[in-house]
Amino acid sequence: MVRKRRKPPENRRGTATVEFAVMAPLFFLMLIGLLQGGRLFDSQAVMTQAARDGARLGSMDRSEWLSQGIASNDKVKQDVQNTLTAAGFDPDKIDVFIEFPDQPGAEFDLDDPANDLQLFELRIEVPLTPLVPSDTDADNPLKMVSKVVFRNAKSTIVQ
Repeated sequence: MVRKRRKPPENRRGTATVEFAVMAPLFFLMLIGLLQGGRLFDSQAVMTQAARDGARLGSMDRSEWLSQGIASNDKVKQDVQNTLTAAGFDPDKIDVFIEFPDQPGAEFDLDDPANDLQLFELRIEVPLTPLVPSDTDADNPLKMVSKVVFRNAKSTIVQ
């Protein structure tokens, strides 16, 4: 059996150009969305690690290495802010809170002996707008939050 070769229809000229013109904006929109999502995911991972490191620092025995006149809460907050600033976050927009986990807004004092062996929550809040441009209300900006709960056990590091 001999097959006849089909001749491509001539009215299909420019089809690839039209298909590209339709699909290219969708492709680039998806690509930008993936890049922004990856950036947010990375920022959240950095914030989570900074929260863990700060809470771990807060739960350690600080008596030997804490400078005179510096409260543990201030030292932990400053270290968390330094970590996030080194990762590229704006230091003026980082809020760090050390609170009782079951009493939002009630500050937890790491140095208070009454708080020994009590749980504390370290929470970091960063406005989302520097990470993802948006038209949200300036009075009520969206925030990315990372928090962790540790025990104020004053454990020592054994090497």
